[in-house]
Amino acid sequence: MKANQFPLLLHAFFHDWLVQQRNVSHHTVLSYRDSWRLFLRFVATQETKSVARLGMDDLTAVEVLAFLKDIELVRKSSIGTRNCRLSALHSFYRFVADREPLAAAQCAAVLRIPTKQAPVVEVR
Repeated sequence: MKANQFPLLLHAFFHDWLVQQRNVSHHTVLSYRDSWRLFLRFVATQETKSVARLGMDDLTAVEVLAFLKDIELVRKSSIGTRNCRLSALHSFYRFVADREPLAAAQCAAVLRIPTKQAPVVEVR
């Protein structure tokens, strides 16, 4: 993959794929946007880089797992929110795997991250 194709891929994902190809709702786009905003800020903090300097090499499965852990433990978000954030990331990595064969292994590693089951509350 070229040096920093990530910004182009992210733009294509939101503009071309989600809006034009998939015709997802405006609320889905906003939810995915918010998920990506949080993820990129998290990774930028971890890598001590600006968001603008992040590339696909910075956005590994290890970073995704750390981000999901942060969502639950630091931000105190529910498992449902965690899974929504993961869904937004999974969607992007499926998109990238289809368009950038050289990133297939990295994408596959992220796509192997499972959603988390919420504890079952017994009602009597």
